[in-house]
Amino acid sequence: MKTRGFTLIELLVVISIIALLIAILLPALGAARGAARATQCGSNLRQIGISVVAYQTENDGHIYDRRNWGRWLINPALPYDEANQLDHTDAQAFWGVAYEQYTDTGRVIYQCPEARETDPVQADGTFEQGHTFNTYGLNGYGWSFSPAWRNIYFDDPNTTALFQEINGVWRGRSVDKVENASGTVMAHDAYEAVLDGNGDTLDNFFQWPGLEHEYLRHNGAATTMWMDGHVSNEKEADWSFEMYIGQPRP
Repeated sequence: MKTRGFTLIELLVVISIIALLIAILLPALGAARGAARATQCGSNLRQIGISVVAYQTENDGHIYDRRNWGRWLINPALPYDEANQLDHTDAQAFWGVAYEQYTDTGRVIYQCPEARETDPVQADGTFEQGHTFNTYGLNGYGWSFSPAWRNIYFDDPNTTALFQEINGVWRGRSVDKVENASGTVMAHDAYEAVLDGNGDTLDNFFQWPGLEHEYLRHNGAATTMWMDGHVSNEKEADWSFEMYIGQPRP
């Protein structure tokens, strides 16, 4: 018996249906992938929080001293390995170097899966060159302010939420001294390694024009780790300077 084949019209109808299904499913798949990346970012920051607690346990409750650079490597031209890693006491070390030894996953948890670029000036190099482990900015809000302004914000000219200047060195504070740990940012998605409050936070953003997306990587929100270790997603409309100084948000 002779088998009847598809007509051209029938084939076009099938192709149209397939194209329609793809158009319907692709946004859903993209959203699912985005949600998975946001979940991974939150997991990264939770692991970083655990490593910070482990560091504090060995250092009388204190976090490590302030760092303003984003480097991991002694020689950026050589591969990432233990022999080529900066010591955490190096003035140019990324803040995560101090905590990296307290996690089994190593430096990879400092790379947000949605990040596309970070400040290369004080880092080992660019994202394109593979230097991608500095995608979270540490809360250094107030460090660049005058002592008089710090006194207004923190009731102490030599203190920020996370650090205290002692003999000219910005030392990490004890978490016990942070009055509102659950309402004080420790780190979040960011373009640069340390957030000083000089136009590099979304409550007053002007230092990096056009790079807001590196702070709002997850459906318009920044994955944020707080001083008590909990992690949340913060929309731009929810940002205020109070979250960096440990005061209740309005």
